[in-house]
Amino acid sequence: MSHDPASGKILQAAYKVDWRGYSMPPSEQWYRSDDVPEAFRILVAASNQKEGRDAYNRMLFAIGNNHAGCLYPAAVPAVPLLIRVVRELRDWPRWSALEILVECLTFGVDREEFIDPSGSTIRTKDAIVAAVRSAREDIQRLARDQVVAPTSTSAQDLLEQLDDEPLASE
Repeated sequence: MSHDPASGKILQAAYKVDWRGYSMPPSEQWYRSDDVPEAFRILVAASNQKEGRDAYNRMLFAIGNNHAGCLYPAAVPAVPLLIRVVRELRDWPRWSALEILVECLTFGVDREEFIDPSGSTIRTKDAIVAAVRSAREDIQRLARDQVVAPTSTSAQDLLEQLDDEPLASE
């Protein structure tokens, strides 16, 4: 695992989420709540492109069905943690998180709305898009940073996807 203190804090936050509370039809037969914190552990520890790609796949199968291009309700609490990875970590974890966020904007959802563990009604895609939009300035900064080519390219791709997403009121 990375020796960056931010990695540990992100992992602590991931382990505090009630991931079991996001198991609901129609995805409950495929969704494995224990896979999500494990996917975060792999993500923050990525030290090369192969590990970053593995983290990408593990996360997309933990919070959705990567083959079907569909996200489960667990994507809603995962996205703010992925944004923390983008903001607080560097190198392959950041690149992987940006790539995962691109998919979070392009994938469909298995249910438009759900009740989260706190009892709140959540519009799945709107919550995901709003969380990514909240990081726009940081993503723009990364997109301008041509020194780190894979990260800047991924940040540019994420901004393009974000610009294609309609506002919740539209």
